[in-house]
Amino acid sequence: MSGLEIRPIHGLPEIEPGVDLGAAILEAAAGSGEVLRDGDILVVTQKIVSKAEGCLVDLTTIEPSTLAREWADR
Repeated sequence: MSGLEIRPIHGLPEIEPGVDLGAAILEAAAGSGEVLRDGDILVVTQKIVSKAEGCLVDLTTIEPSTLAREWADR
């Protein structure tokens, strides 16, 4: 096949820290009838990679600076 085709993978669950992201993508692809082939290029967001890696920050533990509050007020 030549050309460019963009298709979403449906059925990917909420990504939790420690999940095997590759396996989750393959499972979601299979569940939605997609067949991944050699040479396919998958694009994922940094957000789900960070979540899978456990790179999360609990925003309730963050105290905004005075400058941040001033910017927010604007």
